[in-house]
Amino acid sequence: MTHAYLLAVHAGQEHKAMAHLTRQGFDVYCPMIEKRRSHARKVDIVRRALFPGYVFLMKPSDETVSLRSVKSTVGVKNFVKFGGQPAEMSQGLIDDMKSREVNGVIPAPPLSSLLPQGSQVRVLMGAFQDMVATVLSCEAQDRVMVLIDFLSRQVRVRVPGAALEAC
Repeated sequence: MTHAYLLAVHAGQEHKAMAHLTRQGFDVYCPMIEKRRSHARKVDIVRRALFPGYVFLMKPSDETVSLRSVKSTVGVKNFVKFGGQPAEMSQGLIDDMKSREVNGVIPAPPLSSLLPQGSQVRVLMGAFQDMVATVLSCEAQDRVMVLIDFLSRQVRVRVPGAALEAC
């Protein structure tokens, strides 16, 4: 039976901490997601940690984890602890996340499952910011067709999915 420990690592240094821990013989895991990044009129997809600043460390329960060697690893801050002891989690949690991965990335749920047709949403940015709308349909490329009451009329508007939140 193996257990997983959660390590707090320095911000943005998940890969560095994982590389150093792997060199020491530890089995580590950091679930990744893909995010859209816009910079200088360039849009690309980058991989980011699902839990930024945290890495899972697997160790068989019959062996003792050397807290000192893990804590002194480059990029590692400390174990996440409860009651002064490193919190142990079931390996099943890690196995469940790994089973959801596709090409090393945990895919985001489809937008249509997050914003079902007919649901009320609030527009977070743009010309219709802070207005409440009704979802008509989810389209390709993370776009959502919504119906907004505007100037005593109902207007169909295509909005980026990231610009909406459920009410």
